Amino acid sequence: MKKKITFVTTNRSEFGIIKNILYKFDNSRRFNSTLLVAGSHLIKKYGYSFDEIKKAEYKNISIIKIHPKKIDIYKIYLNIFEKSYKLFLKNKPDFVFLTGDRFESLAIASVCLYLNINLVHLHGGEITLGAIDDAVRHSISKIAKLHFVANETYKNRLIQLGENPKNIFLSGSPSVENILGLEFITLSDLKKKFNIKLKNYFVLTIHPETIKNKYFDNNVENVFKVLKKYKKYKKYKIIVTMPSIDEGTKIIQKIIKKYIDKKQFYFLKSLGSDNYTSLVKHSLGVIGNSSSSLIELPSLKKGAVNLGNRQNGRLRAKNVIDSDLKLGSIDKALTKLLSNRFNLSLRNIKNPYYKKDSSNIIFQKILNFRNTNNSKPFNNLIFSKNIQFKLIDK
Repeated sequence: MKKKITFVTTNRSEFGIIKNILYKFDNSRRFNSTLLVAGSHLIKKYGYSFDEIKKAEYKNISIIKIHPKKIDIYKIYLNIFEKSYKLFLKNKPDFVFLTGDRFESLAIASVCLYLNINLVHLHGGEITLGAIDDAVRHSISKIAKLHFVANETYKNRLIQLGENPKNIFLSGSPSVENILGLEFITLSDLKKKFNIKLKNYFVLTIHPETIKNKYFDNNVENVFKVLKKYKKYKKYKIIVTMPSIDEGTKIIQKIIKKYIDKKQFYFLKSLGSDNYTSLVKHSLGVIGNSSSSLIELPSLKKGAVNLGNRQNGRLRAKNVIDSDLKLGSIDKALTKLLSNRFNLSLRNIKNPYYKKDSSNIIFQKILNFRNTNNSKPFNNLIFSKNIQFKLIDK
């Protein structure tokens, strides 16, 4: 009897990570797989990336529609919770597969908890101190029955959280495997597709810091100011992408709107994973605070200026140049990003998120998983010898 597995995708970057895993399950005789699409994929303002998913031609796709006037975070959360609950009650999947740390995924994870569905989680154990994603990710991990992590460090962190080591597997990030097998779109084809004279350009991808940070909100515009007003950067074009649906996204969208001039700054709502990766491949580097700078860019041998605190705590290779949001710091980081010495150093860089046969590891472990224990005791705690417990009678 075939097992049922539902993969969930709620945003463009997440889909880029799992799309090749989906093909493996979609073409298997051992599984009936479904792709559940929700979140920003279905919002025109954010590029309607569902079009990219439809082109992939998976066998079974379900969607959770979002009303165009109801794109507040709490409304999206409640909508996804209610509709996925009804869908899972009807379809009764054996497994639900979630990636990362989106608030939409937490809604799905909660449904799996109440319906006792085996939740599979990819990219657990990581840390992002500048975003609420950190708490969301750990919450999903506590609900999940089976874990796939990108690095040994992240496996150890899940064990520290009390997860069973026998259910945690080092798979690396499938997105790195995707990149290594990608046939990159040529620069000339990208020029035609987006009608931009691409030559010397940066890709700017910046998202909100959702752990409320007035310093970030008040200074995020500085990166645009440096690129626009410093004479040495005026010769470079800037490809700007849409920020994620998070608290604070309206601030960044307002700044983007202010600077887009179609001379130096160009705004592309939704690129799709292949277009984005190819644009980065041909670029001078990435500026912003996207996880892709840490996870995928080392395998593209590309540098990145990582702004602010959103990715604080994540493992990073030497392609990442950390910078605060002061004008001088941004200028210094960009100068390094453009230097020959720095770019030569990237030739032999190792990616801490890579592992060979990532998708196959995930497929085989899910295929052979047997859930024998629903409890998750915290049996890894170490108590200090100096702590004494006393019984106090009132």
